Amino acid sequence: MNRKRILFILFLLSPTFICTAQKIVSAKFLISDTKKGIGAIELYLDNYQVVGINSNGEIAYIDGEERENNFGDVEYEGQFDKNGVQTRPKNGKNLKVTYYDQWDMHDPQGKIKTIGNITFTYYNKFDMHDTFGTLKSIGNIPVTYYGVFDMHDPKGKVKSIGAVQIKYFNAFDDKRLYGRIKSIKGNSKAVFVRKMTDRDKPE
Repeated sequence: MNRKRILFILFLLSPTFICTAQKIVSAKFLISDTKKGIGAIELYLDNYQVVGINSNGEIAYIDGEERENNFGDVEYEGQFDKNGVQTRPKNGKNLKVTYYDQWDMHDPQGKIKTIGNITFTYYNKFDMHDTFGTLKSIGNIPVTYYGVFDMHDPKGKVKSIGAVQIKYFNAFDDKRLYGRIKSIKGNSKAVFVRKMTDRDKPE
């Protein structure tokens, strides 16, 4: 009787586990004082995997295994390009990776579309005032940038990631500081943003 009851409870719970698979538990973002956009992203998923994404929007590692080591069990869309460099990952350790292609007419081709069940969106041809191809959201985490309506602020710099707000020294501040990060507010365990340091930069 107890065994049947346990199996029944497990049966009831199993759809929950399936529905929550491959969601973002927490996300860390690095931004730069001197460059536009996002310097790096690290996603912690509910299946205990960690995915790193570099400043070019490419997958840098899965579960901490560097790309140079072929991501361990990662499959690639091809083998090697004309320069002998291994092509972009297609799958990795129970994570399927897809990319925007020619069928996505209004979106930037070649950008990551999904990692597992997580969808990536980008500012596209319908976003007239935003830079085409910049990251718009990862899952339910939206990303905004300073743009044409922010007259005194540095254009193209990250304005917010989720609930985190980023302020920069602007036209009202010392010209030598213009565009540098002034404050980052709203960090949480779910979404954490920090300034990139020399230690974070690739050698």
